[in-house]
Amino acid sequence: MKTALKNTIGVVIGILLWVYMVGFMWFAAVFNYRYAHDHSFWNWVFLGEIAPTGKALVWPYYAFRAGPKKSSAPSGSGALSDDANRERFGTALAMMNEAEKASRAVMASASDKDADFSDIINYIEAASTSANAVDDSFLDAAHPDLKSHFRDEFCVGLREMLEGIRSKNRSRMALGATKADAFSAWFMKNREGFR
Repeated sequence: MKTALKNTIGVVIGILLWVYMVGFMWFAAVFNYRYAHDHSFWNWVFLGEIAPTGKALVWPYYAFRAGPKKSSAPSGSGALSDDANRERFGTALAMMNEAEKASRAVMASASDKDADFSDIINYIEAASTSANAVDDSFLDAAHPDLKSHFRDEFCVGLREMLEGIRSKNRSRMALGATKADAFSAWFMKNREGFR
């Protein structure tokens, strides 16, 4: 009787261990892919493989926690979840940061006639696309003044910079940069008040 019970417990533990290992391999791939996708491949290679692999070690927590995250948006409204809005907001800021880096590199290495603005345009277009996809309700919930600063300074600044680059109009480029900088200054000053 004892050996039958030991054998049964051994089989159950073996099955549970097998399920855990298969889950670990699956979640390690998923979490590492997500990290590389969200933070760039090189950040994942040099910094990020530890955190997602650690998350994969405790995959049952992520698999069995209390259901999917609920959106604060009313059902059927078509509004994005807070996570999707947060991701788009962050992407807009990150792409603008990349545009600034690319513009510094272009300005340091080329004359106005030889300057290749294609990378800068691509980053600003990506920032603009992400920024325009953020729901106003998310901005209102994050901070009472965020929507006006984000839409009137950041988004308008992106549009002005794009039009200025395309038309080679330095005053529009400068106006756009000034508006985007005004948003950045406001954001840094008020970031502690965000919900």
